[in-house]
Amino acid sequence: MALRKVQPGDRFHFPAEAYNSLVDLDRRARESTTIIKRPVATPQKKPDTILIRNSTGSTLPRFGVVGLGSPAILPSVNLDSFTGRVLLNGVAPSDDYKGKFAVLAEPAIDEAVVKAYVSGVFPAIIKMDDESHGFADVIDGVATYLGSAASGAAEIIWKDDVEDRDDPEIAWAVVRVGGVGGGEWFYAQIGGYRLMGTFYHHWWYTWDEVTMSYDDELDDVISTVVAGGRVGTATTNMAMNLREVNNVEEKSGRQGDSLDHAIASGAIPPLFRLQPVGGEPVGIESPRNPVIVRMYPTSISLGPENGVIHEFEYENSTSGPCLVEE
Repeated sequence: MALRKVQPGDRFHFPAEAYNSLVDLDRRARESTTIIKRPVATPQKKPDTILIRNSTGSTLPRFGVVGLGSPAILPSVNLDSFTGRVLLNGVAPSDDYKGKFAVLAEPAIDEAVVKAYVSGVFPAIIKMDDESHGFADVIDGVATYLGSAASGAAEIIWKDDVEDRDDPEIAWAVVRVGGVGGGEWFYAQIGGYRLMGTFYHHWWYTWDEVTMSYDDELDDVISTVVAGGRVGTATTNMAMNLREVNNVEEKSGRQGDSLDHAIASGAIPPLFRLQPVGGEPVGIESPRNPVIVRMYPTSISLGPENGVIHEFEYENSTSGPCLVEE
């Protein structure tokens, strides 16, 4: 029986065949409908970016590298602009900017202001000096990529395989910067020292980054200074010994926390003195062994060009005259 349409006001009989056809259509519609549940996306933490003014004098590509220099607008010039947003000068990378760099999130002509990654997880280009390296940092004078290292500010989470690279030494990578406070600890060898201001028993220390490895012939662990690694000089990135913080400031025999001494009062013989870490005890002429410590970068700035204070813990030795009983 053919069905026909009706007009408003028409009297009509609703046949059973027509009703059954509508029921069949409804069933087919229900059976063919698939309910698609969309997965709930897990929010991904974005890497931290700041604004950088390209002050290198050159055009830089996306994922180029700059050292974090001084604010582009100083508070003495315009306090509102300084506090309103963070805008730093991106300068040519050098050893002074190890651990203090940014990777550009977009290309930048000279003096352009662009976004740059400073912490978090983000893509980067790395020159792999050694495929076993698990970290990266700036290369002196190179603004196009980071350099691999045994330790550094950027942890290499992933890098592409050698056979997939256009240049076997240049790798695309995913790195992580920060995430554990001021910075990851690394091994360092203490070098020279100087008095901290006019205080006795407090010193600033110079240092060099080292790696530690096992020597099977010696059956011992040896240290090797990292070529192009992080350094602390007399004026940049110098280190302080936390054990010396509570030392007294006069030349008495009483010391602070730096001496793990059995005497409950913390006193040592009046003619004895604490020695700086790595210093040769008086009367000993044999070469001293290098002192290796765990070094931590702090957030205490030494100024735009001088990096940050580093810290370590190491017990000072003491030295003084031996008294011979007659």
